[in-house]
Amino acid sequence: MYHVYTVQPIVDNLPLKIQAIDTADDRFYIGTADGSLLVYAVEEEPSFEVTLLNAKKGFSKRPIDLLGVAPSAGNLIVISDGQVTIHSLEDLSIYTPIPKAKGATLFAVWSFTAEAILHESEVSDTPPPLIAKTADLLCLSVKKKLLLYNLESEGLSEIKEINLPDRPQSVLWLAPERIVVALQKGFFSVDVNTGVTKELIAKGQSLMQSLAPVVGRMEKPMLARVGYDKVLVGRDESSVVVNMKGEVAQETEISWFTMPTCVLHAPPYLVGLTTNHVQVRSLRTKEIVQSINLPSVHTMVPGPTILVASNTSIWRLLPLDFEDQIEQLISANQYLDAQALIEDLEFPTEEDKIANIVRVRGLYAHHIFTAEAKYEEAVRILDELKASPIDVINLYPDLIGQQDHVGPPSERKALLVLMDYLTSQRAVLGKYRQEFENAGFTPPENLPDEQEAFQSFPDAMSDPSAVWPPIAELTAVLKQHEDNPDYASYIETLYLSRLVDTTLLKVYLNVNDALVGIFLRVPNQCELSESEKLLMSYKKYNELIDLYRGKSLHRKALDFITEKPELLKSAVQQLVTYLQRLAVGDLELVIEYSSWALERNPSLGIKIFTEQYDEIDFETRQRITDHLQQISSDLSTVYLEHLIHELQDQSPDFHDRLIHNYLTDIKNQANEGSLLDPIPSPSQSESELVRLRRKLHAFLESSTHYRADSILKQLPDGLWEERCVLLSRLKRHEEALNVHIYKLKNFNMADQYCQRHFSREDPASQNVFLILLKLYLALLAEGGVDLQFIVGFMSSYGSCLDLLESLDAAPKGLTVSELGEFFEKSLHQLHRSWHMDEVVKNLLLAQRLQVHEKLLYYQSRRVVITEENMCSQCLKRIGNSVFACLPDGTVLHAYCAKARETVGVDPWPWLPRQSVTQKQYFRRSNTRSLHQQSDVVLTQGALRTKDEISVLPGPRRLFSQCLFGNAWQWW
Repeated sequence: MYHVYTVQPIVDNLPLKIQAIDTADDRFYIGTADGSLLVYAVEEEPSFEVTLLNAKKGFSKRPIDLLGVAPSAGNLIVISDGQVTIHSLEDLSIYTPIPKAKGATLFAVWSFTAEAILHESEVSDTPPPLIAKTADLLCLSVKKKLLLYNLESEGLSEIKEINLPDRPQSVLWLAPERIVVALQKGFFSVDVNTGVTKELIAKGQSLMQSLAPVVGRMEKPMLARVGYDKVLVGRDESSVVVNMKGEVAQETEISWFTMPTCVLHAPPYLVGLTTNHVQVRSLRTKEIVQSINLPSVHTMVPGPTILVASNTSIWRLLPLDFEDQIEQLISANQYLDAQALIEDLEFPTEEDKIANIVRVRGLYAHHIFTAEAKYEEAVRILDELKASPIDVINLYPDLIGQQDHVGPPSERKALLVLMDYLTSQRAVLGKYRQEFENAGFTPPENLPDEQEAFQSFPDAMSDPSAVWPPIAELTAVLKQHEDNPDYASYIETLYLSRLVDTTLLKVYLNVNDALVGIFLRVPNQCELSESEKLLMSYKKYNELIDLYRGKSLHRKALDFITEKPELLKSAVQQLVTYLQRLAVGDLELVIEYSSWALERNPSLGIKIFTEQYDEIDFETRQRITDHLQQISSDLSTVYLEHLIHELQDQSPDFHDRLIHNYLTDIKNQANEGSLLDPIPSPSQSESELVRLRRKLHAFLESSTHYRADSILKQLPDGLWEERCVLLSRLKRHEEALNVHIYKLKNFNMADQYCQRHFSREDPASQNVFLILLKLYLALLAEGGVDLQFIVGFMSSYGSCLDLLESLDAAPKGLTVSELGEFFEKSLHQLHRSWHMDEVVKNLLLAQRLQVHEKLLYYQSRRVVITEENMCSQCLKRIGNSVFACLPDGTVLHAYCAKARETVGVDPWPWLPRQSVTQKQYFRRSNTRSLHQQSDVVLTQGALRTKDEISVLPGPRRLFSQCLFGNAWQWW
């Protein structure tokens, strides 16, 4: 409960018994039990003072039962002992007697003040014709009648008399055309215009029965006006608000502890008078907001202020200002009551009302958050109010780093609520940022720091009304863009995004640190400096690297890894992984920092390049190769092997470079004379030199993209097998075979060399066996081999040797029997070649026969043109016109065929064309054809000039009309 009114005594300990009171303007009138009338005046300025203006002892012979003021007419209505008298307010003299009103027990007055006239239009557009708006209205209850009068300064005039079914117990003049009366059997509405009486029905039954369903004790019914078209009706302890149709305007009944004798509507309250108390209730909530203890009070009347009277004293109820009432409720943490009060009040504008409700709701959310630990409800209320994320974050002073904050940290439950809220806000702010960026906005360079801004906030615990804390830095930035409100909104969105993400990072660190890495690996707006401090304090070094990566601060991340490797479990692995994720555009950064990893762990560091950067151009690969070569030729070799063997790079430069690296390593491993030795067979205990030579030899054999002549010049003395491979690539077979015979002295290798490189189709390699034979013959002359070796060689490879040249080179004295095997293989090869030629010849003959058969088929075709033949294009008769015949037999005019060709319709799209001249194609004949008379000729549906026509390969046809008759012939 809270204070709505303050009580001020104005008459105290009066020696007379107060029976009735009423008030008008600054005066109030008292009727006593001995018939006296007292008139008092209340002065507010310069100081409060109550003055007795007049005292009429013996004003009435009997106790004054009721008093009423008609201010417009200047009359005072008095009922004493059933007699009604009307007096002048000026001198209290009797103004008008009313003889018909003898026995009156009740009366009601309607005063046409300016406010009443204003509200009258809201009730009825057709006031009673007998009522003058300048007059006050008087209703007297006399037995079972209502007597209606106009009260004017000139006198009293009767309006009408209305009969009722029973004696009224209460009368209320609700509007000029509407009177409500309470009878013993129910509540009735009386139409002043027609005099019709209608019972008010609610929920299918009489209001009287619904309010007092139990037969027994029945209190006097109560009526009170609520607004300008509603009435509060009550009996016993229950009352409801109804309209003139009997519809209950308020769903909840008002239950009184004791039925009030009088109820006044003082929006937004109902003021009820009960024994020893004045109750003030909210009309919306029906709850008691104030209870004023006044002993023995029995009368209450409205006026400029409400007057309450007991037998000897009178008090007035002074209403507190509504702003004071609201602040009083807020101070007492009664936020819901404050909100209800604001909703009941009228404000100059609807925006002012909403602003006050929002403020109270925000303070209520703050209260239930801090005092009642209703975290979820508090945040939900702020979210419904569209509050800034700053307002919600302000509920967590330990998260915003307030220097003067003392107290325990936020509870886990509260942090979980904040986590959900910030996550939803991230999505909203992200959408706004995207819209601004799509519109072409770019972030400013001087966006303020959130931590500095928060340190300027008032402490939320001591000043909960701070909805938008002062942020000087942000305000300064926004002022720079006052002429562009959209950009100012964009800046504010960026600021809130940074604030939300940074706070969310703090929440994750306190609630679930496993989410930190996931959060930082996605795009975020975390403030850098504060996030760095947080992650360092929580020893989240990997997450700090993720933060740098997300903000493209690669150099800062790489410096952290290389300068503080002791803080990481595997700094080299971290660096390798980080560099692998960088784009090709950051190649210089990759090259710069890869040296650190390559020097500490070459096998792991080389993965920077071998497991990434596959789809890069030649220049980039060359740049990487140069970098690795500067560190170590072994690293360069590994990378080149990756390019060539894994990525299938065919660039001669890389192939040459890899061979050069092999040769360099071989030279470094070689001892004096060791390069002259042949490559031994594979074994598990082979030396590094042998392994390198074997790798070089295999690469020279498999690769076809290196420059053999250039490599041959780099080849050191020795390495005979490698030299032979290079010579074979250059087709210098004689030199290679010389190496095998004279340097390596290995005839088997020479034979194998010839077997590998012999080719009948290659002129440079088809005589390789003959070259070897001549070398063997030269060696025979020197005594290096015997004649039997020569004969065996010729016998083994007779099919690969030219018969005549071999016989010319063979030593004299060899018999035919000795060369029998040689002749056999040689002649077999000749027969095989002849037989293959015969097969090819017969295949060509068969193809020729097939072509000839097609030729005969096409030559046998005929086309007969009669008078009935129609062109398939224009649907006109062919007649004697030049025509064309398509391969499917369709006949059309020559010009129609030309039109088809003009629009891109080719009659033979599947056949290639070749050009021949007219002289080559047409033969002269005694029959003069149309092509000699025209500049255009037709060839199977295609038109060309005379000088050159388009023809089809194979069978050709030309249609032309002979000069004699209608016969047609093929050309």
